[in-house]
Amino acid sequence: MSIVDSHHARTREGTEPGGTEGPIDFGAVRTAVEEVNATPLAELDRDGIEKRTRRIAAHVRRMIREDGPALPAHATPVFCVAYRVLDSPTKPTTLDSDWAAWKYLQSLSCSAAALADLLDQDPA
Repeated sequence: MSIVDSHHARTREGTEPGGTEGPIDFGAVRTAVEEVNATPLAELDRDGIEKRTRRIAAHVRRMIREDGPALPAHATPVFCVAYRVLDSPTKPTTLDSDWAAWKYLQSLSCSAAALADLLDQDPA
């Protein structure tokens, strides 16, 4: 089993009653990305890697739901990369090394940062 749920097992986390989602918290996305970028592998155990992976993956999933025809053409490649990383058939499992899981976390973090930069209409 992968450390990140598949796209078929969506959670309702972050949604309001009635199924409508609130606005994306870009501050939380950027904080999570900074946390990943500031923490070397040597400071994390596997549980820490997986916890951060789930958090970043939830942010990426939330942001990719904003994909739509209203976005400019240059947005398409950013979304394609995010989809590819999130749904990669080579996502690390519990049998893979901590390094492989950490590298996957870094890839998700880069996708989250790129999506936040693209979607945030009021960057700080």
